[in-house]
Amino acid sequence: MVVSDLIEAAMDAISPEAERRKVALHHDPGQDRLELVADPDRVLQITLNLLSNAVKFSSAGTTVALGAEWGNGSPRGEEGEEWVSIWVRDEGPGIAPEDLERIWGEFQQVNPESGEPGERGTGIGLTLSRQLAEHMDGALTVESDVGKGSLFTLWIPTGAEREEREGWIG
Repeated sequence: MVVSDLIEAAMDAISPEAERRKVALHHDPGQDRLELVADPDRVLQITLNLLSNAVKFSSAGTTVALGAEWGNGSPRGEEGEEWVSIWVRDEGPGIAPEDLERIWGEFQQVNPESGEPGERGTGIGLTLSRQLAEHMDGALTVESDVGKGSLFTLWIPTGAEREEREGWIG
C-alpha cells in the first residue's frame, strides 16, 4: 500500500465535514512514495477515525494536519525497529493528563463541553482503532496539551512480508 494514496483518500473523505465545520485541513507530504505492507482498509479506517475526531473536536478557524513518515523510533521503546507513523494533529481543546489513558476505554468520552450536541459519537472509535492497530502489530499513541490540541499517531512496523496469493478472492 502506498501511504500517500491512503492519506489522500482520507483527506478527500473528511473534507466535506471539515468544510462544514470551517476547520482547515493540511496535508504534510513528508516522504514521497512511502510504502507499507499492511491491511489498507484497516489503516484507512483508523486514519479516518482519527481525522473525524480531530475535526469534530476542533473549533471553526483551526487546522487539522495529517502526515506520515518513516523512522527508526518505536512507540514501545525498542531499538532497531523500523516503523511508518501516520499522525493527525489538531488544535482542539486537548485532553487532560488524567484522561489520557481513559480515552482508550469503551464508551469513554472526555471534554463534554466540546463538540456539538448530538454529534459526540458512541465512544468506541478510539478503542476499536487501537485494537485494529495492535492486531497489525502496531500501536496507537496520543500526546496532548490542554488548550493547545492533540497529536494521535498510528505506528505500523515495516518488517511485514507481502503475501503471495493465487486465484481470485471475492
